[in-house]
Formats: sequence, C-alpha cells, structure tokens
Amino acid sequence: MKTLLRIENVTKMYPGANAIKALHPTSLNITEGTIHVIMGKSGSGKSTLLNILSGMDEPTKGVVHYLNRDIYKLNDKDQSLLRGKEFGYIFQFFQLIDELSVYDNICLPLLFTKQDFNKEKIRKVATELGIKEKLENFPQELSGGEQQRVAIARAIINQPKIIFADEPTANLDKTNSKRVTELLIHMCKKFNVTLVLVTHEENLISNPDYIYEMEDGNLKLR
Repeated sequence: MKTLLRIENVTKMYPGANAIKALHPTSLNITEGTIHVIMGKSGSGKSTLLNILSGMDEPTKGVVHYLNRDIYKLNDKDQSLLRGKEFGYIFQFFQLIDELSVYDNICLPLLFTKQDFNKEKIRKVATELGIKEKLENFPQELSGGEQQRVAIARAIINQPKIIFADEPTANLDKTNSKRVTELLIHMCKKFNVTLVLVTHEENLISNPDYIYEMEDGNLKLR
C-alpha cells in the first residue's frame, strides 16, 4: 500500500522552568486507506502526536513526511494548502461556527482553499450522514450527534487523503458515539480516506487496521 504520512524519530518538548517531554522519539508509517486508532488516557501525549501528524504543531526534533515532502519545511502558504486540501479534521468540541448554517459550515474547507462549490456533492454527503434536512439549520438547533455529523461532513467534503479525529465522540452518549463512529468509518471507506483517530474509549472502532497505546509520551503498537 502507498505510504501517505511517515514520521521519523519525532519528539516534542514544551520548554519552561519545568520542561515537559510530551512525546518521546516516535516513528510511524500511515498508508493509504487504513484506519489507525491511538488509545491513551488524558495527558498521555496522544493529542500532541495527532497535532504533529496533521501539521498543526511542529515537532522539537524529527521529520514528518507527507508524500515524501517534509511538511514543516514548506512555507506558510504551502502548509495551509496542504492542511486545507489533503487533510480533514474532526474535533472533540465540533468547532462549528454558530453564525453559519449547517450548509455553510460544511462548505468552509472549500471556501478557505478556493475550491468550487458542488451543491449536489454537498447534499449527497449530507444525505449519507442523515443531515440533509438540517442544511438550513444552525448548529445550536442540532443535537450533539447531529453537530458531530456536520463536523464529519465538513472534514470529508474536499475528499482529503487523511482525516484526523481528536476524541470525536467524547461529548456524545453511548448510542450517539456508536452511530457517529459507524458513519465516520462508512464515509472513510466510501471515499477511500485514511483515518487517524485518538480516543480514550476502548473498542470505539471494531477491527481497525492498527491500534496503538500511548502512555507518558511513548507510542506502542498493540
């Protein structure tokens, strides 16, 4: 399988009077169309690793290659284009904009990267996620599960190569967690999108391709 993302001996140190090593030397290959689940308790370093992988937080040492390009050596414009076109993001707290409709929230990645709006595609994705009838609503009018479906739609609308999900079900009840996760996996398989997800919930995804355990900044393959 084609390698999309590769990190080599990546570390993260937060400086200060009490310097913290949030991530010990870590190497990892992420291939096309695979599902990676990173388990760990709060403060274990899993979100730090996700932010480094997704181009959000430069490592202290080591390299992060996306399709053989060191993403942290790209200029700001190219980094922004990479994050906007190649990567999708799903956040724990949804990060929807209250002043925008569901439709406009979904369109945001297309707006930022100056891509064409395909209304039919947007409605098709919304239909797949069961929120077609909510496109004219605003986030505060939706349930938590519906808001997270909007976040999934926004992450996948530009057909990224990789989606990064940070505790995407942490604010949902058990029923909604299962439903949202099933929809996320369905959408990733439908569009052949690689998924990297961090969570503290055991068995959130059944039969991922790879599952890791993060503890005190150390990543181990289960």
